[in-house]
Amino acid sequence: MEISKLDLKSLAVFAVVMRTNNLSVAADQLGMTQPAVSQTVQRLRVHFDDKLFVRTGRGTRPTPRAIELLGPVEEVLQLVRERIDTRADFDPSTARRVFTFIGTDFGTTVFLPKLTAELRRTAPGIRVRAIPANTLTMKANLESGEADLAVGAFSDLIAGFHRRRVYVDRYVCVAGSQFDPPDKRLSRASFKAASHAIVTPLPPGYEAVEQLVREQVDPSQILLEVPSFLSLLCVLRESDFVCVVPKKVGTILAEFAGLVVYPVPFPLNALEVSQFWHGRVHNDPAHRWFRGLFGQLFGSHGPEAIEPPRRA
Repeated sequence: MEISKLDLKSLAVFAVVMRTNNLSVAADQLGMTQPAVSQTVQRLRVHFDDKLFVRTGRGTRPTPRAIELLGPVEEVLQLVRERIDTRADFDPSTARRVFTFIGTDFGTTVFLPKLTAELRRTAPGIRVRAIPANTLTMKANLESGEADLAVGAFSDLIAGFHRRRVYVDRYVCVAGSQFDPPDKRLSRASFKAASHAIVTPLPPGYEAVEQLVREQVDPSQILLEVPSFLSLLCVLRESDFVCVVPKKVGTILAEFAGLVVYPVPFPLNALEVSQFWHGRVHNDPAHRWFRGLFGQLFGSHGPEAIEPPRRA
């Protein structure tokens, strides 16, 4: 094997394809075209005399040889990043790349309009990709680089990841136009008697909403269960359903769908929305800028301390 024929860019392509198992996603993360990524993979196949990646019914999968190479390749790339790479500070106005963040469907409803508008204005070469919060894959997505950031109240991500609070939100009840509580206020009695819609399952950190409803409301009053808050839009407007949602998204739903907003008549802890990221990108200038942009656009006033990773 002639080491001199290997270059760092090819090794970086190999590592990202290994993490994503998808040439298109790898191309987006690398700021390359898919044909260019495919050509690089082909050169690596010739160099290592191995297919490295094969197509299966579940997408691209690495060969045993590729799995064997991943550790040494990542060690080389990490060494270059830490000891050799002296890149200038990240300039968002000229950069071209994709940032991926994990969020709930209601979280992306809050974030995306303002975030995309700001990117169009100040960083036109930056694209953003939002992927759903999946309890089974969230940690692996951050560890592998499939996602750069998770933004939400994800209690299961506190251990092992850097964390910075973005804002604190509270819950409210939203109701359709046919809901008509006595005295135009939502009392505990009218909450219990109402027809409820709930979103289930919710990621760890949000489950208090479902617990409250199931504890306070007779099962016969829970008439609708849906997998996402946004799926409620088509149902709530002309109904008498009540649904408990975070206040920020409740305000948006009320404006968009003509819903009425009421305080929750039972104690319910506030929702602490935070950013979570893996230690390997903690000092990367581009990632620091993207995290800072989230804080700038959505954060509470005043600096927020970054919490170091906690052990599980």
